[in-house]
Amino acid sequence: MSATTNQIQIVELFTASPDLGADGVVMVRLRAGELSGVGEICSASMDELEPAAEELAIQVLGRGVLDREAAWQAICGAASDWDGPADSIAAVLAGIDTAMWDLGATALGLPVYALMGGRLRRSLEVCLDVGPVSADAVDTARQAYSKGVRSFSFDVDPDDEADIRHMKAARKQLGAEALLIARSKGPSGDAQQATLRGAALDRLDPYWVEGLLEDGQWRELADLRRSIASATGAGAATIGLKKFWRALEAGCADVLTPALAFVGGPTGAIRLVAAAQMRGVRLAIGPGETAVSALAAAHVSFARADVYPLRVSPAVFSALEALPGVVENGFLRLPDVPGLGLQPISSVEALLTFAGQEEPTA
Repeated sequence: MSATTNQIQIVELFTASPDLGADGVVMVRLRAGELSGVGEICSASMDELEPAAEELAIQVLGRGVLDREAAWQAICGAASDWDGPADSIAAVLAGIDTAMWDLGATALGLPVYALMGGRLRRSLEVCLDVGPVSADAVDTARQAYSKGVRSFSFDVDPDDEADIRHMKAARKQLGAEALLIARSKGPSGDAQQATLRGAALDRLDPYWVEGLLEDGQWRELADLRRSIASATGAGAATIGLKKFWRALEAGCADVLTPALAFVGGPTGAIRLVAAAQMRGVRLAIGPGETAVSALAAAHVSFARADVYPLRVSPAVFSALEALPGVVENGFLRLPDVPGLGLQPISSVEALLTFAGQEEPTA
């Protein structure tokens, strides 16, 4: 194997096509000879992401395709020195980390979960994130229920009688077996108000509730957790792995819901799982807007017992359904194929490219 085959020589940014779940999402591809790995960054302009991408691309160019841990440490170090937007650098970090997992597993001819320690489950519960609760959202959930999906996430205003009415209709139409996550539309202004709104959501028999207070109000969230009957979730807006340690120390939630783009990619998620398990806290990783991010989060869930369900949008769920052998009866079943499980994305035009030095010729 030549040096260029074994080492990352090119980092490319391109935009996703609609068949991946969303149109225009910025993606990253690492190239090492004929091998490649892909990851999702976020929905943003190339101009916004170019400085962060350039900063982190330098950290992986020339590294071996299996040097994922060293690459993650390097890009985390560079990200910590970054003085630009925190969400941009976090998203680029997560995208590159995802691509490193995909590239390394592809090089070995193994699925990503095999590099994470192996498969612990045969199928994964999917939660359909249908957005703001409405008659149309309930109908979307009902159609997914007919396909086997049993978990649904709705954005609900506990103070809006129409929202409460639609949630009750969802419970009635979907039945007792359905698990309904109630995500508050906008955090409350104070803990007392949040407790009252939480009590209103309690009466809807939710799988868990979240969004009643802002991330970072960990002590207040811990008090809220003790004051309502429902399980609570938190962490979707938290940027940076270290901040989750404070959330765990405060005992603020039954379920942490980190966004893959904010927690440090699959590597960061795995590190958070280890800490959460010691405190009896489950994770439900929030992937991004494409099947690439959803599959990356799914591989973590397949390799770690307390990471479920996989919450995806209807568009991403449709993209996953189009992949051979991935969705069956509403559950995700990862086939034993190399990498993340996507076919190589080779027909896209790179919009931003960072290249390492070419291998010298004899």
